[in-house]
Amino acid sequence: WEGFERDLDRWTYNALKVLEARYLIRDPEAWRFRETPYMLLWRVARAIASIEKPEKRDYYARRFFEILADGVFMPNGPTLMNAGTPNSMLSACFVIPVRDALTTPDGEGILDALRAQAIIQKHGGGTGFSFTELRPKWDPIHTTGGTSSGPLSFMKLFDTMTDVVKQGGKRRGANMGIMEVWHADIRDFIKAKTGELRDVNLQNFNISVMVTDDFMYRALAGLDWPLVNPRKTSVDGSRDSRKYAYVKARHYFADDWVAEFILDELEKRGGSIALDETRLITFDEAMAIAEHNGADVDRVDARDLLLEIVEGAWDSGDPGIISLDTVNARHPVWYLDKVNSTNPCSEAILRAWEPCNLGSINLAKLVRGDGTIDYERLEETIRFAVRFLDNVIDVNRLPIDKMERANKETRKIGLGVMGWAHLLMKLGIPYASVDALYLAWHLSDFIARVAIH
Repeated sequence: WEGFERDLDRWTYNALKVLEARYLIRDPEAWRFRETPYMLLWRVARAIASIEKPEKRDYYARRFFEILADGVFMPNGPTLMNAGTPNSMLSACFVIPVRDALTTPDGEGILDALRAQAIIQKHGGGTGFSFTELRPKWDPIHTTGGTSSGPLSFMKLFDTMTDVVKQGGKRRGANMGIMEVWHADIRDFIKAKTGELRDVNLQNFNISVMVTDDFMYRALAGLDWPLVNPRKTSVDGSRDSRKYAYVKARHYFADDWVAEFILDELEKRGGSIALDETRLITFDEAMAIAEHNGADVDRVDARDLLLEIVEGAWDSGDPGIISLDTVNARHPVWYLDKVNSTNPCSEAILRAWEPCNLGSINLAKLVRGDGTIDYERLEETIRFAVRFLDNVIDVNRLPIDKMERANKETRKIGLGVMGWAHLLMKLGIPYASVDALYLAWHLSDFIARVAIH
């Protein structure tokens, strides 16, 4: 029980209650705690330092412990919950693909995604999905002779799964549901959590509409907008609803070498490639293909559709808006594939099966006694936080092989901040001021430069 007295001095009552409810290890039979908060931090620090070279492990374990114990850095919940235990899933959030089939050979059908969601949330993670590929309500199903119940009916299935699988036995689950703005059922999606449904439907979901630059242009110009059945946009004869044919190579950056690279890729793949795995297609080209295949099922006023999104957000906070073109234009690994979904809180735009490993620096802890920011300590904290999060990738043991591969392939980390309002209060800077905006820009630039270096 080393450090017990220190715990009482360092932690607030609320912090201790949160640790007690979610993170401290208990004896499963006696239901007594096996560790104090001080011991928890040592457990985490030693586990994350365990992949360092033997002669460096004690050094990094000590440094990791110091930034945790001083409260200047804190990783995401699953790392605190699981590091140093047999359950070593340390990532916070994941994006899971949902294809237009109950199951698929590659494990990306609706029920495959439901299984993956249950496994992830059992271990304390959150999940994000794009339901864009699912055919709209009442669309015929040729294999059964029936009709589809639509994406929203399946979203309720995922919502119920979150209710019955309590995260790691400790945390409530969370999901992000996304639909692209051209889907035939987009209006039902927009209204799924508004009005009478506000406090009763999809309570374990945040929902967002994925918009395009072309949609925003048409909304501003008062033009009409096509609603499309995604089932009818696939290549003739293909059983994979992701596959589309393309007529030319274009990319958001418009570099000649990019076009050449993509043309080579198309040639290797026989002239078709999954829409969510390419870097080339523009929305106009996709719509041309859709119209050619008879997928254009309706046309609405783009401005009215945008207004419905705004009214829903005002009424209940849902749906949000995500810009498809912007996130793919600025996506750091655009050369691997396009992205079309996020984690539940939407701060991490992720590829299919990718996890996000998150941590935050507490800016309020980095103010000197004279009322200035301690940039030397901030720089040191950033460096150890980045190493900590990068180590998490190697210590991580993910429950699905595709997640493990995606985690190692791009090695994404998310370093953020907390304590912003408290920092401004300590510095005597009004929250809604030009000085606050400048400081936000300056600190963001400083943190990014040090982290990348």
